[in-house]
Amino acid sequence: MKHKIMALVTLLCAALAAILAAACAEGNLLMEADSPSSLIWDGETLYVQDSRGLSTWRDGETALTEWRDEIDLPGPEDSVDEEGLFSWREGFDGARLFLYDGRLCGARLLEEGDGAAKALQLCDIRLDGGAIRGENVRELPVPKVLKDEGLYGINSLCVTGGVLYMSGFGEDGNYIYTVDSADPKRNHLEALDGWSDGVSFLPTAGGVLLAEEIFDAGYQTALYSFSLDAGRTELCDVSVRPNAIATAPDAEEIFVVENGRVRPLEIETGAPGPAVSALPLPAEGCALIDGGRRLAAIIDQHVAILDTTGELPEDGTLTVKGILNEHWFNDALLSYAVAHPEMPATLVYQAVGEEALDEMLTRSEETDVFVIGADDSVYRALLGRGYLLPLDGSATLSGIANRLYPGVREAMSREGALCALPLFAWSRGPGLGEEALERLGFALSDVPGTWQGFLDFIEDDVRPRLDRLGEHERFTYDEMEMGTFRTELRMAILNDWAWCAEAAGVVPDYEDPRLVGLLERVDGMDLSGYGLEEDRPREGDGFFMGGYSYGGDTQYLLHWQTDYAFAEYSDYDMGTPLRLGFGDDLPAVLPLKLTVACVNPYSRHREQAVALLEELADRLPLTAQYTLCPDLTVPAQLPNAEEIIAAYEENIARYQKELDEAEPSERQAAEQTVADWQEDYRRFMSEGIWLIPEGRLDWYRSHDDHVSAVGPTWFESAGEAAELMSQYMDGLISAREFLTAVNKKARMMALEHGN
Repeated sequence: MKHKIMALVTLLCAALAAILAAACAEGNLLMEADSPSSLIWDGETLYVQDSRGLSTWRDGETALTEWRDEIDLPGPEDSVDEEGLFSWREGFDGARLFLYDGRLCGARLLEEGDGAAKALQLCDIRLDGGAIRGENVRELPVPKVLKDEGLYGINSLCVTGGVLYMSGFGEDGNYIYTVDSADPKRNHLEALDGWSDGVSFLPTAGGVLLAEEIFDAGYQTALYSFSLDAGRTELCDVSVRPNAIATAPDAEEIFVVENGRVRPLEIETGAPGPAVSALPLPAEGCALIDGGRRLAAIIDQHVAILDTTGELPEDGTLTVKGILNEHWFNDALLSYAVAHPEMPATLVYQAVGEEALDEMLTRSEETDVFVIGADDSVYRALLGRGYLLPLDGSATLSGIANRLYPGVREAMSREGALCALPLFAWSRGPGLGEEALERLGFALSDVPGTWQGFLDFIEDDVRPRLDRLGEHERFTYDEMEMGTFRTELRMAILNDWAWCAEAAGVVPDYEDPRLVGLLERVDGMDLSGYGLEEDRPREGDGFFMGGYSYGGDTQYLLHWQTDYAFAEYSDYDMGTPLRLGFGDDLPAVLPLKLTVACVNPYSRHREQAVALLEELADRLPLTAQYTLCPDLTVPAQLPNAEEIIAAYEENIARYQKELDEAEPSERQAAEQTVADWQEDYRRFMSEGIWLIPEGRLDWYRSHDDHVSAVGPTWFESAGEAAELMSQYMDGLISAREFLTAVNKKARMMALEHGN
């Protein structure tokens, strides 16, 4: 059911998302798209091809013409595929847009039975009355030599001066193929060196260029002029590794996008000139428009249109360093960059670690905003040593701070001043299956609130009832071994011990008799009856830490991947979270792991950096707000719930009509189809419609006093932790010896980071 809903959500997002175009600054604007794949400029209109259809931009006005499944092409039956449709789906035979004599055209490869191309099919594209129509269908046979070697896809295609230029790829590398409509004898086919990693034809006002990325030269990009008479003539090796190259048939200029900066390229030297603009994310394709005065770039789910007539100072970007691959985060950075051409944000996509401390110690101005995990020891050191800019001067950020759970706000603050903005929160761990508990005659209220009591419950109450289950009631764990199950249980106890101690404000003592006793108990537990497999010999020195919490028809008693925090695609069927403490001095916590944004106090652009954090705060997704802020108490539906409901009702009506008109021999299948859609609709309305379900929200809010932003535990560190854990798992050291070593190592790590 969940997969059907997610598929339906994806289809609706693609079909129903509206074009958003907002002028953000003179010469700059942002268009929203859905998986955009190509840009074409015809001198007056920008065409954007995406999964919904063709979007157009002209004189600041935008419009969208949606695909009607595929383009219906008139013409001879043998000139199209067996369905008579021109495919615009993604894949090796995906269509490409190009211009011919100022007309918008499309091209795609027709395949043989083995998937290799047998012909290149072309058509004119016309937008007419809300429909996309294909006209003037024609075919160009693929040369026999290329057909024999196998051509599987088109990299680029353009037409200039009556000559079609195409680059493609096959089994043995890349090819360039040119066709002269006036003199077929001049047609040209060339197989490129196997080290060539990508070849594209680029139309300019001065003629066609060929860009080739060469693998064995460190992905060096070479530019050539190209003609049927002279072939390739090398112009330059581009001195940087461009992410994208922009040209246009009506522009002499060439621009490259490299390290987030948009620069004109000096063709004589191959060196980029001064930056004219910047983008926070890699461009996936770009083109010049307005005679080269603007650049259109595909960025994630958007098309950014940027002014190219100014100049950006070398220090004129706001540098954001970190890793958070969330659409809303990327959208916020892009919107900020487009809206602030005087100081656009650029993202350096790399993990923030010890180098951040080094930058602070040297008072480096290199990075303006750090995006870092709050459960990272480096973040704790930055916060504790006063290396983060206080943000309490911002009314927007102070407003967010006042809404946070106290256990979260404290981890974001120093001496009462907010120093970081939480961007993303997650929490996952063991959970209980209520259905499984009921099968054994228990309820959630029977489960104790401490780890000591829980192990008593498992051994003394649950274990004796496992053998009473019938054949079809027994638990299964999808090939999970007893050793893996035992390891998951140990890790849950160890991490909880560290987090409970942190929340209580004490240094965790890993030699505490309570913890030693718990691990020794787990080591000796009888795990038969849980549907686990016997341990198999391991390959190598590692051990498997993951657990399975899905599959099969039986709900598990214990889950290991239960979501505690709210997430956009959480599966709330993975059990009720199990939160356990160790006694009155170490009560249970609900551990949140956070990704946060903070400002370098030595930045020369502190004001702009704070403004970017305000932009991020304004865009925090609902799931993050519900996880972090206790003032949200009403369950929330999916943002596009109404569209999904309308789609369900439309499909049910369509299949009901097919049922009404079905022949007697077809009625049974048609009735089942209608019944399936109605059942899916019923389940969606009762379960799938909720982004924040009432039951899970009630559970979460009932643990308000347990919510805490947790730091790193030694068990999550690489190297020594894995090696020591492996020795323990292999029985080379006892639980007591293991914990003695852990106590020593964990305290050393805390001292190293000043915690």
